[in-house]
Amino acid sequence: MDPQDAVDLGREALLIATLVSAPILLAGMIVGLVIGLVLGVIGYAWPVLFLGQQADGLALTAQILTLGVQLAASMVLLPRMVGTLMEGLIPVLMHRGGASAVLATDFSDHCTEKLEMVKHYYGAQFEYGSVGLMYNLSHTIPGVGFDLINCSGLLYHVYSPLMILAGLRALVKRNGLVIVSTNVVFDDQPVMYFNTGGRMQPEANTFWYPTIGLLDYLLRYLRLQPVDALYMPHDSIATRLSYLFDKPSGYLSVMCRAVDHEVVDPWMAHSQQASWEYLGLTDWARANAQPRSEITLRVPEQRRSLLEMASSAVVTSPAPIDDSHLLRFDARS
Repeated sequence: MDPQDAVDLGREALLIATLVSAPILLAGMIVGLVIGLVLGVIGYAWPVLFLGQQADGLALTAQILTLGVQLAASMVLLPRMVGTLMEGLIPVLMHRGGASAVLATDFSDHCTEKLEMVKHYYGAQFEYGSVGLMYNLSHTIPGVGFDLINCSGLLYHVYSPLMILAGLRALVKRNGLVIVSTNVVFDDQPVMYFNTGGRMQPEANTFWYPTIGLLDYLLRYLRLQPVDALYMPHDSIATRLSYLFDKPSGYLSVMCRAVDHEVVDPWMAHSQQASWEYLGLTDWARANAQPRSEITLRVPEQRRSLLEMASSAVVTSPAPIDDSHLLRFDARS
């Protein structure tokens, strides 16, 4: 899909009304990336899961959108987002898009009454649950499978991004979809950068930026095959807060297909068979026993490296300062 189309979809969906400060606008731009990826390529007919945590600024907005949308299937949202889970934006849009069930999650019950009001006035049906820390999702969300999981704006807010991915892996149905959105370093080397001294973000809960190359490898390691992506460089965003540091960085949204087999090299194959961490931190028995999802994309699935996908789908035009949109009662995008 055209990157500008993704931006337009996101901007039209933003629930920011009078909240037009620079940080919120940047959050809205991040939401636009994820909404564009979701609404632009997914055929609504499955359950969705939104995985989210308490909003802590820009990162939270993208996380909720990615993990907690149920589209015509079962979906889960596991993200942090301003104007999404906290305001109910994404669950409402996913419900209206045809999802049969939507489960939105967050760290705590800090916005339950607000969400109930949103459900009432917008006529939307979705479930909400507090799951605490996100490291043990196979136990906190037992006995269910989702066609789509949205995990956006979450990985850079946790001590161990790989453990989060390992924990959610068993929740997605075989052949289901997982959206992972996070801050990254634009490089193919398999490394991850720590927020030493707040050099990447001054926010207290920001820890890790993986390179695009490392994120690609970790996703495939967990049998999540990247099939589409959108990338927004941090240097294309002008706000009163700087998100630049000494490495080229940006925000990446990745659409992944849950596959039965994915092997990049001999070490990966050996680790998938013999690693205690790999076998113990993901409930592979549950993952392998999930029913097969029939969720589809509206565009051809790509078979390229994540760096190549990100390089060819760059979004560089954020919303202007005076751009503000309401989630109208009859809005569907």
